[in-house]
Amino acid sequence: MDAGHTLEAADLATTLRREGASVSGLMRRLASDAVAEDRQALWAELFAHLSAWTDAEQDMVYKPLERVPALLPVAAERRREQASIRKCLVEVDEMLLDDIEFPARLARLRSAVEEHVRDEEELLPAVERAIGREERERITADYLRRRNALLRDR
Repeated sequence: MDAGHTLEAADLATTLRREGASVSGLMRRLASDAVAEDRQALWAELFAHLSAWTDAEQDMVYKPLERVPALLPVAAERRREQASIRKCLVEVDEMLLDDIEFPARLARLRSAVEEHVRDEEELLPAVERAIGREERERITADYLRRRNALLRDR
C-alpha cells in the first residue's frame, strides 16, 4: 500500500490489523536488497505511513480507550509502545540509507512495530467486550479520517 492510499472504513480490529500488516510489508521490502533509488522511495513511503499510523493511533484510538477504566492500563501501555516506535522512527530517519548502522536500526524499528502489533492483538478482544459497536465504529472513523489527513499533508 503506498502512503497516498486511504483505508476504507472497517471494524476497529480489522483496521488496526491492516495497518500493522501494511507497515510490516513496507519494512520487509525496505530490508530486502532494493536498489538505492527504490530504497529511498520505500523509506519515504514507510516514514509517511508509520508517522501517520502512530500519530493517528495515539490521538484517535488510545486516548478514547484510556477513558474506559477496564482498558486504561493496556491502552496506556500501547501508547507507550507507540512513543517508542516514534522515537526509533526519528532515529532511523536521521541516518543515511547507506549508513552501516541503518540495517540494525531498521531491524530495531521493525521489532518494536511487530511487538506493538502482537500486543495490540491482546487489546482488541478487551475493546470488543468493553466498548459497544457504535463507539468502536466512531473510533475507527475518527482514526481513519486523521490518518488519511496526515498522509495527505506529508
